[in-house]
Amino acid sequence: MKRMRARPKSFRRTLTALIWLAAVVPALLLSGSHLVSRYKASELRIQQEQEYALRRGMFEFRRELHSYTDEMHRIAADGSVIKSVRLDLLNDRTSNLLQEYLDTHPHALATMVIDKASFVSEARPISSLKMNLAPFFGLIQSLIHSTSTINRAGVYYQAVQYQDILPEAARRDDRTLLGVMRPIIKSSDSLVSPFEVVGIFLVILDVDALVSHSLILDSPDMPVSQLNLFLDGTLIYPANGPLVPIADHLFDESMELGASRNDLSFVVGKTQREVVSMLGVIGAEFNTLLLMLTGMLCVYFVATWLTRRLVAPIERLRDMTLALKRWDPEHERPRFNKVQDYHEFSELSELLDDMSEQLQQKFINVNETNDTLRATAQALQESLSRSSDQIDVFNALTMFSLHLQHKTNLDEIGQVTVYTLGRLLNARVGLIVNRSDQLPELSLLSDAPEGFVELWRKQKTPVLNEQGIQQWCFGVKGHTLFPIYLKSRCSGFIVHDHLDLDDFKSHALTLFAAVLQATLEQAMLTLELEKLANNDALTGLYNRHYFDARLQSLQEKYRTGNGSGHLGIMTIDVNGLKYVNDHIGHAAGDQLLREVANILESLMRKSDCLCRTGGDEFVALLENVDSAQCEQLMHRAIREAATHRLTIEGQIIDISFSIGFACSDRDPVDRITTLADKRMYTQKQQHYGDTA
Repeated sequence: MKRMRARPKSFRRTLTALIWLAAVVPALLLSGSHLVSRYKASELRIQQEQEYALRRGMFEFRRELHSYTDEMHRIAADGSVIKSVRLDLLNDRTSNLLQEYLDTHPHALATMVIDKASFVSEARPISSLKMNLAPFFGLIQSLIHSTSTINRAGVYYQAVQYQDILPEAARRDDRTLLGVMRPIIKSSDSLVSPFEVVGIFLVILDVDALVSHSLILDSPDMPVSQLNLFLDGTLIYPANGPLVPIADHLFDESMELGASRNDLSFVVGKTQREVVSMLGVIGAEFNTLLLMLTGMLCVYFVATWLTRRLVAPIERLRDMTLALKRWDPEHERPRFNKVQDYHEFSELSELLDDMSEQLQQKFINVNETNDTLRATAQALQESLSRSSDQIDVFNALTMFSLHLQHKTNLDEIGQVTVYTLGRLLNARVGLIVNRSDQLPELSLLSDAPEGFVELWRKQKTPVLNEQGIQQWCFGVKGHTLFPIYLKSRCSGFIVHDHLDLDDFKSHALTLFAAVLQATLEQAMLTLELEKLANNDALTGLYNRHYFDARLQSLQEKYRTGNGSGHLGIMTIDVNGLKYVNDHIGHAAGDQLLREVANILESLMRKSDCLCRTGGDEFVALLENVDSAQCEQLMHRAIREAATHRLTIEGQIIDISFSIGFACSDRDPVDRITTLADKRMYTQKQQHYGDTA
């Protein structure tokens, strides 16, 4: 009997457990999913905050380093410093400039002015005169005696150990110091080399103090052990300290410094200062979990009450069934009549129907509640995803701006733009920039949409103005064109196949285009300045400055055996230019020079370099030639000039040259310029002798 009465309790508990699980399992799954998403979001937030702090610190470090070098340029170009380099003692203004530099730049340990013989003329503080400058002598001598220093009058960097430049008594420090050198240049009386290096302005910086001040290494987000700084592959911070393991690299970045383009590399490791724990997330979400726990308790009590209501009719049915089984009609009197049985069974059936309907309604309500919780969790995850996307876009825009600050090559600018926008939009991106007087044509379509590439190749005449792009867009399906404006003119466009950009990414694309536009305009200005510096204004050929740099590079190339064939040089002097200037006018002389430039340029190969080095002098640098080829070119130039005449103000002007050449197959490569000039002057004397 006890065993029979225990079954309804077991059934009641089972039913209660089923109702409980139907309500609690989805709630537990949602709670677990919410805690995991919060945990991952906290980890991502901490990592992004640390990465932003480090990149901001590196940006401040670069800016501080540039402030040091900008002030060095101003001091090295000061007239009083240039005049007093070779004096035993500097004048008062120079001394004040050195002391002022130390006062305004707290991380500079010493400033020195060094003359050609590598003797310190003056230094601040005075105690720095005891420093051993031997580690710097190699770079100092190279800067003083190299002609390339004049062409690139920038700053040069060299890292040394603190103990290597101090006397024996003071060697107690293993820090790394950074020597920053700026050549001091003044004009000379030589026409061949109008400038000369007379000394070096040297500043010695404390790398540890500079890094600690700029990167704020005592911050909790930036532990000292997580940063390595390399100069040309040599660890300079922390000096003799531990290296970040490759497996723990958070990110690394490099930049070029100075005229010699020293490679400065930052390597940052993963920090463990702030660790996210699940207990911390649970504590932050305590109120939410408490609310869920209260809801589950309420569900438990409701399930208990509901099962009691459902099991009571079943217990009555069980008692009636047991009574019928125990009833013996032959020996016992019936306990109830048929009418009573009918009414009881009818009531029991109605009760079971009502119980079934109530149970179904409860399950429907539980399912609706689960759907609501699931929709809420999904909306929360979408909100977190959007916030993460916006942070990624902001970081991408910041890094895009920093990368383009040091890019001058058009192809590199385009590659960075296409790569960054491709990751930002999660789409295939292409870039096209029209050719102009300042910029060459740029076409990066390897990652562009395939349908657009086919349509672009079929376009015989590229339409890159604003009206043409709007008309052409009707023929482009499945792609979007974003125009780029340079100097208020539509000069190209960005193409991508992301057709459903939201407002945030559309604004981000506009900002990226603005940064790209500013970078391209800066590149146009740089190319235009280089053209003005390297080209002759009258003839459009290269000038003397470019010739000297090119000649030195080629001589070094052929001297070391890296050039193919031999190097030849041809010196051309225009006959009769002085007569034309004196008797017809300088305008006629300019026209004569332009005609000579056109004749010579038509005879040169694409690999040859033709320059105008003086008033009536031209020089051609010829690669991969021999003496026979140089002689043939000389005779061709003389014959070609004889076929041209100029008529100016009714006077006929004959064109002729005096030409001398030298080639490294029979002449020393270091003397080909002198020999070519000498042979040209010999031919010029013969020409005027024949004329006389």
